[in-house]
Amino acid sequence: MPAVPPPLAASRVFIHQPASATDGAAEALARRLDRQGVAVAAIRPVRVTPSAPEIRYFYEADKAAALDLVPILAGLAWRVRDFSSYAKPPRPGTLEMWLPGSMAVSGN
Repeated sequence: MPAVPPPLAASRVFIHQPASATDGAAEALARRLDRQGVAVAAIRPVRVTPSAPEIRYFYEADKAAALDLVPILAGLAWRVRDFSSYAKPPRPGTLEMWLPGSMAVSGN
């Protein structure tokens, strides 16, 4: 298993997927991350999704960890977004991956 960069290794990663998702994309991403040594805390169904896949961080100290996810997810067009102005942020060290309405993920 590859070494995970320290900021990412200490992160809590959540995958948000459309509540109606049946394509297994979130589960495939969780397996892909697990093979790279990144634990996914939970997969959460949501009603509103972005138009493109996003990685969100809520504290400047977590930006490096969010950016460290991008090469692990190579082949997908992820946007890394700063949500530090979010009114009710989760605890520090939390990263959220948001999947759009439909998304093909390889590497199951």
